[in-house]
Amino acid sequence: MRRALEPRYLAVQTSTLFPGEIQDLYPKLINSETRASFFSRPSKDVYSNLQLLGIMIYDTKTGHFVSNQGYVSVDTPSYGGVARFGEYMARYIRTGSWSPL
Repeated sequence: MRRALEPRYLAVQTSTLFPGEIQDLYPKLINSETRASFFSRPSKDVYSNLQLLGIMIYDTKTGHFVSNQGYVSVDTPSYGGVARFGEYMARYIRTGSWSPL
């Protein structure tokens, strides 16, 4: 069996954000590709349990972040999972380092 190619990019957690820090949060959640956990909640108006993580995308070929701006993630994948962040397919490594099996 062939092993799938590793994504070129790593998604690195850089911060935890509070809902009040994001202007116009509700419209952004409505238009987000990753909003399942928000809309599965009983009350859409209460943000107190919403976990928002700041994600930066690291390019393993260049050894640098792709930009000085990142993404806010609501449905962050599990450690080692691959997800789309904007135009990038990236492996989520939290704040640590990643070592393929």
